[in-house]
Amino acid sequence: MALTGKTINELPEITGITPDTEFVVEQSGTTYKVKAGNIHTGNLFGSFISTNNQSITGTTQESYVMIVDETIYSQGVSVVDGSKFTVASGGTFNLQFSAQLDRTSGDTGSTITIWIRKNGVDVESSAGEIFAGPGAFVAKQLPSWNFVETMNAGDYLELVWAANNPYVILRSYLPKLSPPIAPGTPSIAVTITQI
Repeated sequence: MALTGKTINELPEITGITPDTEFVVEQSGTTYKVKAGNIHTGNLFGSFISTNNQSITGTTQESYVMIVDETIYSQGVSVVDGSKFTVASGGTFNLQFSAQLDRTSGDTGSTITIWIRKNGVDVESSAGEIFAGPGAFVAKQLPSWNFVETMNAGDYLELVWAANNPYVILRSYLPKLSPPIAPGTPSIAVTITQI
């Protein structure tokens, strides 16, 4: 069917679209085929949490990626291998997180460093430090901040952490409190939104 001179109302409608449905797109004289799974309407976003303890399993000289195990919302953002926040199409993204830090033992102060990796490479100047303790109550910290990164389709970001105290943990899910009335607390909460 020739499209010249046709209005949008005169075009046939496509129904039964699956992620493998292909569309023909022409740009600057070149024709492409695009799968429906790569077409998104609106901005991409995702919201993810972890309900498990995450601890230092080796030495304090190692770094660890933060793992999420539950998807709250997602459109065009997925988690690969539990830690890789992967985007389906390119753009600029804001990744925000919060992590429920605690300590399982000891009474000395601890320095925790958090940063991001993009496609497996540490992002320059992305690290931040938190000091927790000494003392049982001041060990609990809730660091949260954001990162803005430009990404291509298939790129991913990871949240990475390290601590100078082997007893530092990302505390597992705390259930709803009563009293006071409060919702549960995940060990990690991450949102990534296209801006």
